[in-house]
Amino acid sequence: MTDIPPPPKSKSEEYPFPEGWSRAYSKQHKKFYYIDAKTKQTSWVDPRDRIWKKKTWAECDPSTDEAPYGWEIATDPLIGTYFIDHLTQRNILDDPRTTTFTTQLQSLKSYILEASSKLSTQTETYKSTTSLLLSTQRDVEKLKKEGTASSQKLKEAEDKKERLEREVERYRLDVEGLKADVEALKALAERLEREDSSQPQPTNQTPVDQLVQQKAVQTEIETLRLKLKEEQSKKAALEAEIEDLQKQYQKNLLTGIRKEAGGGGEGGLERKERGMVKSTSFGQGMAGRAGSGGVGRDVPPLPSAKFTTRLDREMELLALKRRIEQEQREQALLTQVAAKAKNEVQVAMVMEHVNKDQFGRPVIPQWVKSLNNYANASATIRSNIKSKASTAGGDQLSFREKMLLFTSHETPLEKGVRELNLGS
Repeated sequence: MTDIPPPPKSKSEEYPFPEGWSRAYSKQHKKFYYIDAKTKQTSWVDPRDRIWKKKTWAECDPSTDEAPYGWEIATDPLIGTYFIDHLTQRNILDDPRTTTFTTQLQSLKSYILEASSKLSTQTETYKSTTSLLLSTQRDVEKLKKEGTASSQKLKEAEDKKERLEREVERYRLDVEGLKADVEALKALAERLEREDSSQPQPTNQTPVDQLVQQKAVQTEIETLRLKLKEEQSKKAALEAEIEDLQKQYQKNLLTGIRKEAGGGGEGGLERKERGMVKSTSFGQGMAGRAGSGGVGRDVPPLPSAKFTTRLDREMELLALKRRIEQEQREQALLTQVAAKAKNEVQVAMVMEHVNKDQFGRPVIPQWVKSLNNYANASATIRSNIKSKASTAGGDQLSFREKMLLFTSHETPLEKGVRELNLGS
């Protein structure tokens, strides 16, 4: 009794083996291989396939699993479908029956050129704004030293300086983020182009085993998915802490208003309370967006493990790394906000509110205003893409939309919180 299975059903069985050829079974690989007694060489390719198989992929029916001579379509439990070129001894991930990978690579190159041009423009804007800021800072110092300028003129100069400082910081973040994006995408495009299976490889260079390579990429993706969930959980805890602090602060403000209202009548008190609740709506903003994951988490679901090309998978890996960096940046900002909020809440609990606006209402702290801005941030092209991904699924995004989503390096949280005066 033998444990060798019967030969696979194939049209090749209709033909005899060429002279000197025989067949044997590999228990390790669980498949048959073929031996040429004349050359003492072995091959996974049945020599009889040459008689009847198509010579190129273009001749094969793309709706079936038909493969040309020397090729095999296989499946890996982690990666999915891949293609084996037995003649060159290469495992290939990109479907040779399509031009999807080539089209995507060209699209990526075009996007890199556009992004590089945009980077150049933004860099010039950053430099000119920085120069204007330095000039304004000198003007402010000069007005202070002269001592003869009106307070209004000095105030206008200082307001301009503060506005330019915010603009310079915004441009700096834009330039640094876009520069990092361009460099990452350039490196990816250059590497994938060198490894393009459709191009002849240097004879002194060992061909890249795309199956081994992409298994490593997929494993890293799965690891980063878990890491991202951990980071999002940490940020959610910080958001919940800040929301609780905001509620404490709001409760204390309303208590102060009731004390100050005294016998002023319920109508006036209700109007003041409504004004305060509206002004400190961070908690409401979070609750209103809880269905999409809460404030700061309106990001698309991660695409499934099904990828069409290596570029899809590599882009997902880059996006995951960027998402984790983004979550960690937001955590750092929220940690600063929470620390400042704790101090202000503690002060608010033990003192009367003496700072009031022209309508007699307590002045709202800057950290609350910034969180309101964050909760009510307006939509951008990238947030629209995120919405599309949330409803249709990440796999439904076009390749260009995926690139735009990847290069979204600043979030509404950062835009709102970065204006906090954390040094005060």
